[in-house]
Amino acid sequence: MIERNITGEIEMQERIELYRTIIDALEKRIPFQPHRFLYYDGQCKCGNVFNDHSAQYCPNCGQRLKWDK
Repeated sequence: MIERNITGEIEMQERIELYRTIIDALEKRIPFQPHRFLYYDGQCKCGNVFNDHSAQYCPNCGQRLKWDK
């Protein structure tokens, strides 16, 4: 019976981790407007810096980007 509880807890932890991974992936599909700064065009949530507006996704974390027109 103790083994069952331990196995059940491990399965629950794995499920929680899986759900968090899925949520993170879905949130990256929501377009993010990069923070604008004086010396470069934008910065992603992860800290990656962009010098032009051509990137549609961050190459570092995969976040979808939305640039001002």
